[in-house]
Amino acid sequence: MPAVIFWIVSTFFLLAIGALMYVGLMLLFFYTVKLIFHMDEAKWTKLFTLKNGAGLYMMLALPYLFMLVIVFYASKVWFGFIQTDFSIVSALVVVALLTFSFLMHMPKLKNVLP
Repeated sequence: MPAVIFWIVSTFFLLAIGALMYVGLMLLFFYTVKLIFHMDEAKWTKLFTLKNGAGLYMMLALPYLFMLVIVFYASKVWFGFIQTDFSIVSALVVVALLTFSFLMHMPKLKNVLP
């Protein structure tokens, strides 16, 4: 029983780390694009409204994919470290929960786009 509780706590801890990592990577991605392309308000608006919001979705999805790869390997290492029998399955559960959360919130952006 304590092993199951420890697994659940570890999973929620990794979910929180993944969410914080996504925010950090997203801000880093926006900052890098701003520096490389010398973005101003007109350029940001053009990028975000490109092909009915595909530019905005791309700007949100690329850091998310990087985060998923990092969190998967970190979860696999963590669950291997605590000697979970199914470390890969546990890491996939973390990635699946993060993906489910991301996909549930994406349709809400349709109301924001022009």
